Amino acid sequence: APAPAPAPAPAPGPAPGPAPGAGAGDGAGPGAGAGMPCAVVGIQGRFPQAGDLEAFWRNGLQGRIAEAALPGGRRSACAGWRGHFLDGVEEFDPDLFGLGAREAAGLDLRERLLAQSAWQTLESAGYAGARLERLTASDGTARSVGVYAALGPAGGALPGTGHRHTAPPASRPGPAARLSRLLDLRGPSLSVDSGDSSFLTALHLALGALRAGECAAALVGAVELRLHPACQRPGAGEGVAAVLLKPLAAARADGDRVHAVIRSSAVGHPGRAAPGPQYARLVARA
Repeated sequence: APAPAPAPAPAPGPAPGPAPGAGAGDGAGPGAGAGMPCAVVGIQGRFPQAGDLEAFWRNGLQGRIAEAALPGGRRSACAGWRGHFLDGVEEFDPDLFGLGAREAAGLDLRERLLAQSAWQTLESAGYAGARLERLTASDGTARSVGVYAALGPAGGALPGTGHRHTAPPASRPGPAARLSRLLDLRGPSLSVDSGDSSFLTALHLALGALRAGECAAALVGAVELRLHPACQRPGAGEGVAAVLLKPLAAARADGDRVHAVIRSSAVGHPGRAAPGPQYARLVARA
């Protein structure tokens, strides 16, 4: 793990709460640790024309992120349709997750992409090895990492691969539960679908779990694929990414690299009202 940088002076705000396992009061009822700042200690993603965050950043600086034709093997609802797509979405290494060919074939393509991005995020944070065991909950549970997954709409298939991309049966565990099992993570596990806000909602829930002491770290991921022509529209895009969160005090104590600090969040729905006033209320609440 990289050596910790000198800690900057904290910005004015609520006093940081204790790290998980730091003493009495962890997770003691709703709202425990509210306002405790949390750090992004790992982040990784895969985007159109960019296999990782570094390539995505370079493309953005050079103005190279442009619409492109559908990758080979995909069908479009209209000729000449262009957008922002991921290449090689069918590629997957089952051995990395200890899966046989049959188990791997049962994974939704979005779940495959999310699993790979989640593993890369753990690697980027230095928690893909022995350090993962040291992420313990207040009750001593090792590998205490919550998983919060946001997936876009399903449906469709990649012609020629034989791999379906369909909604799972009702009896099948959700994507977050499947990811927790794949990576042997033992914190809360929740799949989120709130439309375009799914990732931010998942992030909000993960922050709440950290502040309540329900897990030592939280993995939040999102993936969007538009394989079926009905899901495509001009300019639409695809991507997959994940972040690893820890309480800021714990991240500093453990020498983690801190990419960003999240101090507050809020969620809500306008109901039948116009979204503008509700948005202002959420900003004020946060």
